[in-house]
Amino acid sequence: MNLGPQIIKNSYPYLLVQSGNSPIKLGNNTDVNWIAGGVVASTGNQTISGVKTFASDISAISFGSGRADNYIALNSSYNRFGNTSETNEFGSFASGQNSFGFSSLINYFGESAILGNYFGENATQNYFGSATGQNLYAGVSIFDSTGRMRLANFTGASSQIGLRGEARVSGTYLYICTGSTGQWGRVQLTGF
Repeated sequence: MNLGPQIIKNSYPYLLVQSGNSPIKLGNNTDVNWIAGGVVASTGNQTISGVKTFASDISAISFGSGRADNYIALNSSYNRFGNTSETNEFGSFASGQNSFGFSSLINYFGESAILGNYFGENATQNYFGSATGQNLYAGVSIFDSTGRMRLANFTGASSQIGLRGEARVSGTYLYICTGSTGQWGRVQLTGF
């Protein structure tokens, strides 16, 4: 195309112009309306495939709002949701059920969160770690695949750090933390 000795903004207003790292503009130096041109869709249902890597945080108004069932990373090998964030909520107030990483190999939910994690708060039905042989909370297995609760072993002195209400077991004793940061009590278990 021979543009000739013409002023682009007057003769070729719809020509796309780009220089260096500057955004693409029209010939008259106005922004391109990619949405009106049908190049970019900002509304409606959209299907995106393939792995996408984002260099910054993604902010969404809601996830699964108004839906009875929500699924994240179904059957994937490795899941992280809200890792190192301050507060995480997934499926709060859902009317049906919430599934996170169902049947996946490894699931992380809110690992290293500072303030707190909420998983399915006030939901009708929640599944966490379904169909897995071992489920970990804070690095300790508390429930196995049959639903049995497993307590960590108690080691060390009665003055060691613990959380009020925390339970541990060792030998023939059951230990309960009765203080805010320690102070353990124990009761002896007898066979029957």
